[in-house]
Amino acid sequence: MSQPYMFPPPPASDAIEWPGTPIGAGNTITRTKGRTAVHDKNLDRYPGRRDDLVAAAQAHLRAAGEGERAFIHDVVIHGVRVRAITNSPHLYDFWVDNWYSPQEWRAVTGTEPPAAPQVMVYAMGRVPDQPEAAYYSRRTNTIVFFNTAYYGQLKSWVLGAVGRVLAEEYGIHSVHGACVEKDGRGILYIAPTGTGKSTSSYGLMAYPHTRFHSDDWVYIRYTYLTRDGRRVHPLRVAFPGGEVRGYRVFGWLEAVARTGEGVVHGLDTLKQRFDDRMAKGRLDYLPITAGLLGDKAVEAVLKHFLDKDRRHEFYQFVREIQELYEILSPDAFLRPYLDDYQALTDMYRIVRSAYDPGSEIDRDFLRKTATLMQKHTKSGAIFEPDKEYKLDAEALEAIASEPKPDIVKIFNLIKSFHTLERTEGAQEPVLIAIAERAAEIARAFEEGQLSSQQTLEQLEDLVRRYREVQDDPARRELSAEAYLVYWLLTEQGNPDAHAVAQAANTAFAQHPHWMRSSEQERQVRIELAKALRSANIKAAEKITAFTERLLAVLRKAAE
Repeated sequence: MSQPYMFPPPPASDAIEWPGTPIGAGNTITRTKGRTAVHDKNLDRYPGRRDDLVAAAQAHLRAAGEGERAFIHDVVIHGVRVRAITNSPHLYDFWVDNWYSPQEWRAVTGTEPPAAPQVMVYAMGRVPDQPEAAYYSRRTNTIVFFNTAYYGQLKSWVLGAVGRVLAEEYGIHSVHGACVEKDGRGILYIAPTGTGKSTSSYGLMAYPHTRFHSDDWVYIRYTYLTRDGRRVHPLRVAFPGGEVRGYRVFGWLEAVARTGEGVVHGLDTLKQRFDDRMAKGRLDYLPITAGLLGDKAVEAVLKHFLDKDRRHEFYQFVREIQELYEILSPDAFLRPYLDDYQALTDMYRIVRSAYDPGSEIDRDFLRKTATLMQKHTKSGAIFEPDKEYKLDAEALEAIASEPKPDIVKIFNLIKSFHTLERTEGAQEPVLIAIAERAAEIARAFEEGQLSSQQTLEQLEDLVRRYREVQDDPARRELSAEAYLVYWLLTEQGNPDAHAVAQAANTAFAQHPHWMRSSEQERQVRIELAKALRSANIKAAEKITAFTERLLAVLRKAAE
């Protein structure tokens, strides 16, 4: 009788992970299933030790064989940017699934992520001269793991490093605990692992007026009791010669506040700033849609923000009020502002999704305001269509023929082409090339080179060409790479497009690792150049330009 699930032994003595019987999306077995035997969070007491460990990780990456992949991926955790470099597919898979990428963070929160990583993570497996170990440098906020693929420890150490940044910069403290809200007040359990924090917090949920918060990590802002009885959350103190931020503010207040000179910036200051910004929103932006509903409101917004500088000024405005809202909420102070806040962020979502489809705004974008807004706001003038399309040629033709203002149809089509690229471009790179052409048309429209009518005509022509792609027999005959060659040459009117595509079909089949092997890439380029010259494309610069565009699209599809 066959066993439905198996957990086979490692395929090699130095393997840190290997596949088991697939369960659901997948099943990876890790050699390490708990904390590493060697672990050191006080690395800075050994001068140069951190640099030696990072150099060992980097040297292993450089020496890796052709079959070993390396992954580099930035995420944003509670506003802190973290970069992970690993050769473990298992760690990379969990890392990508668990945290927002910078693009996702921007889409969900509407705020810009930090430009550079504030925490660095190296996680290298199969490093022969290193033990199974984990290290942390507080001075540089660097984590180095060797020869372990246990994600639980990596996640815990990363959250600790992020917590240090939050404490030092913002006075937000991370606590390993569980929290439940009861009658509007928080109940916090702080205890070692395995002592019943989760069980106790779940037990409270049986009582009325309770709401679950978290059962692993809780983030706390401390407040300071002033002499007049107010509680404030100081973010920073500016004084002659410098400033202090985060948790250090409390030390300054205790030690220096009665005798020193300084300006404390806290929540009261932020509330006044939020009020000022909302007044600007009512004066400068909300009148754009006054008295308008639906498509007419969307049309007014898109026309108003056609100018790029005006859009960027609006983006900065909305990011600021969102950042202030995140800091202040939940607070009854916000309730009178919620209708206008929702209208401004709806307007922002429309503008971003139309003019910056690569930064598509997630529907969970206002997650912190959702509960209050459901209770205290009414429907706004601006809303997105609730009709869902399966994006194919028929759907695009339907969008183009809808009885909507031209500018609304233009951006619905542009966004649809971008969605096609994002959802199907990996399987059909030709869709990336089509979406890039749609983006070129959009830029020309935004820069005033095309009228609304001309833009719509060019986009409708692109829909027709997409229809031809869907119905093209060559699409089923050629590989995805070769069909892209065929389509690009057909767009140029080259009569030998099919012959070149067949040559490309052979070249890519013979050199499947051209993205990782410079020698295979060189061979692909040679074969493409031969085929292009046989198609009467003789100029070296034209051959180079065509090849560079082709390979760039294929690399984009593989991202």
